[in-house]
Amino acid sequence: MEYSRPFVIAYLGAALAEAESVEVNGSSNDKPVRTLRKGLAGFSNGAEEVGLTIRNAIPLTGYERDFEDLCQLHVTVQFTVRKANVVDSYEGRIMSTAASSSVDAPNALNVTFSGKRIAHLVL
Repeated sequence: MEYSRPFVIAYLGAALAEAESVEVNGSSNDKPVRTLRKGLAGFSNGAEEVGLTIRNAIPLTGYERDFEDLCQLHVTVQFTVRKANVVDSYEGRIMSTAASSSVDAPNALNVTFSGKRIAHLVL
């Protein structure tokens, strides 16, 4: 059996060539409703949320995209992620960034994004 290739993450329509890893987390944020008589009586719909964690290598020439600046400017951004035969687009904010340097790993910028899915396409 063959398996899917690595995810492709894009910002402003261009694939991030320096992305080392990406993690996509989704949550319905639904809340259980419990009553005295029924116990678990059902669920209350929550606000759907998606989180992305991106680890981007830092080339000698500088950041591929300056996500630190976008975070500090409080701007709304869009990412697209292709996972096998599914392409999802997300809109939200870069919540945090963390640059790291180590003798045992390439310099990297970790980006944490929080938002919502705005498009879902099955190819």
